Amino acid sequence: MQVLVGPHVQRPSNDQVLVRRTHDLADVVPWQWHGVRVADAARVVVDGTRECDTLRDVRGLVLGAVADGHTDPDALTRLLDNGAVGGTAWARRAVRDAVGGEMDSKEVHGDADALDDTLVRHATFTGAGLSLVHVTPNRYRANPTAFHDRLLAAVADRQRRGLGEPDGLVVTPRGPLLR
Repeated sequence: MQVLVGPHVQRPSNDQVLVRRTHDLADVVPWQWHGVRVADAARVVVDGTRECDTLRDVRGLVLGAVADGHTDPDALTRLLDNGAVGGTAWARRAVRDAVGGEMDSKEVHGDADALDDTLVRHATFTGAGLSLVHVTPNRYRANPTAFHDRLLAAVADRQRRGLGEPDGLVVTPRGPLLR
């Protein structure tokens, strides 16, 4: 469990509670979750990402929270842009990566339960007006440009059909997608 405290509180963390000092405690808008007062969803997601061990886990947390409608990329970006916060590089990258590509490896998506989870996640994204473009690691390594072209073609197709992007989503090509 994490507890947010003001910058002048000097309580140490222990095995059960991680005490996180924050300069913007007054800006945190709490809400009730199962009778417990918690920080807003964007803050919960960002603080949660700071405890993840891999970029993959951070992406799962960010994309899951966005796909389930708990928060959106704009809210996460606003919070992350509020100041330099240690341990948020992966969160910043995951928010930027919420474009809609998904790598479907045999190890992670190969068994029946994992495939079912992938299909449910795909349906959740579709229900939110988003499209996921899937690729296997072998196909991506063989021709990353073809995958990038498919991903950008999916965006262009939405735009041609006048769909644009769902409210709150901004597609910004970056990294290997830059042209």
